[in-house]
Amino acid sequence: MSRKGSTSGIGRKDEKEENKAENCRDCNKVVSDKDAGIPCELCESWFHATCLKISEDAYAFLKKNESVHWYCEICNRGVGKILQSLVHMSKRQDLLEEQMQKVSQKVREMREDMKMMKETAKKTEVKLDTAVEAKLMDTVGSAVKAQVDGHF
Repeated sequence: MSRKGSTSGIGRKDEKEENKAENCRDCNKVVSDKDAGIPCELCESWFHATCLKISEDAYAFLKKNESVHWYCEICNRGVGKILQSLVHMSKRQDLLEEQMQKVSQKVREMREDMKMMKETAKKTEVKLDTAVEAKLMDTVGSAVKAQVDGHF
């Protein structure tokens, strides 16, 4: 009992559903194409509009307005909890994304610091090598001079 292209499912069954007999969850009688039938959008159970005491005007409104969602009494209780959970999860996700952005920024800063430290370490190593080499040359030069001076 759904309109073709409809997401709400109120009205006439589409071809796929026509071959499958659906019973009203309230009275357990078949909901035919001739009946004003309404499916729950969550559990997909079918109901006669008369079993639910839905007036013809209300049924026509539901059939006409695809943006209006209908849930059976049982599912309707759960939908509120689901929506609250989704809102809560959405807020937590926003918080996590914000924290991830901060962590990403810190990682970028740490990489930049490490790059600078590596450059400083290289410069220090070059200076140290140069100083050691100069001291070694000075020591070798002094030793050579002492040897030369000692033989003459």
